Amino acid sequence: MANTKAKIFIGVGIATFVGVGTFLIFNHFKKKRIMRDIYAKLLDTTSQESQQAQLSTFQKIKGADALNPKFWQSGKADTAKLLTGKMAREFADEIRKSYNTAYYSTVFGYTFWDTDTEIFKTLKKLKTRGQVSQVAYAYANPPKDYGDLATDINDIYSGWADGESQYKQVLNYLNNLPA
Repeated sequence: MANTKAKIFIGVGIATFVGVGTFLIFNHFKKKRIMRDIYAKLLDTTSQESQQAQLSTFQKIKGADALNPKFWQSGKADTAKLLTGKMAREFADEIRKSYNTAYYSTVFGYTFWDTDTEIFKTLKKLKTRGQVSQVAYAYANPPKDYGDLATDINDIYSGWADGESQYKQVLNYLNNLPA
């Protein structure tokens, strides 16, 4: 009988040792995986959230998915709500007209009209990030070739009378649009 009790104690001891050891090993790898995922998300420069976290306040507009000319082609945008090429070019012309008004209607460096409001009104006509991206694509590529829409919006909103609140207003609108 004593021999059977010893075998049971040894069996229970080995099972406990293996169970605790397995738990510790899996727990270690689980923590390691979670930490790796956290660090990967922090270092991920492809996601919009990571880009926004790394940019200064006045450069966050450039990190927005909506102003990426290739976002609408990436498959993330809702294809049912995209614009026609002609409509995108018309919106691009409207934005460029407001942009030119800002730079060519100044007197001694002072603009006497609220062109940033006109650009924001035009952006508000677009209902998805895919549509804004299409307009950015039409703005930057032939036949328009106006340049980078994000840079021009940054130029408009970085005037002496413009504050950070206007940047945040545009940025919040762009980020809250559906894909």
